[in-house]
Amino acid sequence: MKYTQYLFILPAFVLLSAMIRQDHSRFDALVNTYKEECKKSIKPARYESSRVTYYALRREKQVKSVEVFFFTDREYIFALNGKIASVPVSAHFYDLPESSASRHLLKSVDITGKNVLVSSSELNHSYREKVPRSERLKKAYISYEIGGSEYAQEAIILVLGLK
Repeated sequence: MKYTQYLFILPAFVLLSAMIRQDHSRFDALVNTYKEECKKSIKPARYESSRVTYYALRREKQVKSVEVFFFTDREYIFALNGKIASVPVSAHFYDLPESSASRHLLKSVDITGKNVLVSSSELNHSYREKVPRSERLKKAYISYEIGGSEYAQEAIILVLGLK
């Protein structure tokens, strides 16, 4: 009697785990497709790196942060893709980390359902207006503000290119 209940539970468990794996692989394929789309959109800039920020939706808003370094004084191009997002998502570019009280907002863009390009020259221009007599930015901090909703797995794709 004990063993017959395992005959029903084990196949159900195997079927459920196979469905989750299949759904996750479709999600990964979608992320890779959008990453390639971002790489094409930064042309003629040379691809440097990418960063995918995964998040699980919650009922309340949440913020995820990414730090990006500018190793040279040449122009960098950011391609942000929010096509997977089912809730409002915006990207806010800052000169300093969240823990700093004196940080400046350099640019904000809505990326929900679209691919958006931002250049380091735009960020540097805004930075010099807000912090006179400053050098160029050596790094930028991007805060993604993600709206609240029912549970779902989603991602924001960032591709960085160098002109």
